[in-house]
Amino acid sequence: MRSETFADLLKHDLALAYHCQPCGRWRDVDLRALVRAGRGDERYVGRRPVCAVCGERGDVAADRRTPSAPLNRQVPARVFRFCP
Repeated sequence: MRSETFADLLKHDLALAYHCQPCGRWRDVDLRALVRAGRGDERYVGRRPVCAVCGERGDVAADRRTPSAPLNRQVPARVFRFCP
Protein backbone atom coordinates (compact mmCIF):
# COMPACT_ATOMS: atom_id res chain seq x y z
CA MET A 1 0.00 0.00 0.00
CA ARG A 2 1.47 3.33 -1.09
CA SER A 3 0.14 6.49 0.47
CA GLU A 4 1.91 9.59 -0.77
CA THR A 5 -0.93 12.07 -1.25
CA PHE A 6 -3.60 13.49 1.03
CA ALA A 7 -6.26 11.55 -0.91
CA ASP A 8 -4.28 8.30 -0.52
CA LEU A 9 -4.20 8.72 3.25
CA LEU A 10 -7.94 9.31 3.38
CA LYS A 11 -8.62 6.35 1.08
CA HIS A 12 -6.58 4.02 3.31
CA ASP A 13 -8.16 5.38 6.53
CA LEU A 14 -4.92 6.92 7.72
CA ALA A 15 -4.50 10.13 9.69
CA LEU A 16 -1.81 12.77 9.28
CA ALA A 17 -0.36 14.98 11.98
CA TYR A 18 2.30 17.68 12.01
CA HIS A 19 4.87 17.61 14.80
CA CYS A 20 7.27 20.31 15.96
CA GLN A 21 9.99 18.64 17.98
CA PRO A 22 11.45 21.85 19.52
CA CYS A 23 7.99 22.90 20.84
CA GLY A 24 6.58 19.42 21.29
CA ARG A 25 3.41 20.54 19.49
CA TRP A 26 1.19 18.27 17.39
CA ARG A 27 -1.58 19.20 14.99
CA ASP A 28 -3.96 16.80 13.28
CA VAL A 29 -4.46 17.55 9.60
CA ASP A 30 -8.06 17.66 8.32
CA LEU A 31 -7.59 15.45 5.27
CA ARG A 32 -11.24 15.68 4.23
CA ALA A 33 -11.02 19.47 4.11
CA LEU A 34 -7.85 19.32 1.98
CA VAL A 35 -9.44 16.89 -0.48
CA ARG A 36 -12.63 19.01 -0.67
CA ALA A 37 -10.45 22.05 -1.38
CA GLY A 38 -8.97 20.27 -4.41
CA ARG A 39 -5.62 19.45 -2.79
CA GLY A 40 -6.10 15.66 -2.63
CA ASP A 41 -3.44 14.97 -5.26
CA GLU A 42 -0.75 16.95 -3.41
CA ARG A 43 2.03 14.87 -1.88
CA TYR A 44 2.64 15.08 1.84
CA VAL A 45 5.83 13.00 1.55
CA GLY A 46 8.91 15.18 1.90
CA ARG A 47 7.07 18.25 3.16
CA ARG A 48 8.26 20.05 6.26
CA PRO A 49 5.60 22.18 7.97
CA VAL A 50 6.75 25.37 9.68
CA CYS A 51 5.62 25.88 13.27
CA ALA A 52 3.73 29.18 13.60
CA VAL A 53 4.71 29.36 17.27
CA CYS A 54 8.51 28.91 17.17
CA GLY A 55 9.25 29.06 13.41
CA GLU A 56 11.12 25.75 13.32
CA ARG A 57 10.46 23.15 10.63
CA GLY A 58 8.56 20.12 11.80
CA ASP A 59 7.79 16.64 10.57
CA VAL A 60 4.71 14.78 9.37
CA ALA A 61 3.45 11.53 10.86
CA ALA A 62 0.89 9.18 9.31
CA ASP A 63 -0.98 6.74 11.55
CA ARG A 64 -3.80 4.27 11.19
CA ARG A 65 -6.89 5.85 12.71
CA THR A 66 -9.78 3.72 13.85
CA PRO A 67 -12.98 4.84 15.58
CA SER A 68 -11.87 3.05 18.75
CA ALA A 69 -8.39 4.59 18.76
CA PRO A 70 -8.26 8.05 17.18
CA LEU A 71 -5.15 10.18 17.23
CA ASN A 72 -5.28 12.32 20.33
CA ARG A 73 -3.03 15.22 19.42
CA GLN A 74 -5.05 18.36 19.77
CA VAL A 75 -3.49 21.82 19.75
CA PRO A 76 -4.95 25.17 18.76
CA ALA A 77 -5.63 25.69 15.07
CA ARG A 78 -3.05 27.59 13.04
CA VAL A 79 -0.07 26.17 14.95
CA PHE A 80 1.56 25.18 11.66
CA ARG A 81 1.75 26.82 8.26
CA PHE A 82 1.92 24.18 5.54
CA CYS A 83 5.06 24.76 3.47
CA PRO A 84 6.71 22.58 0.85
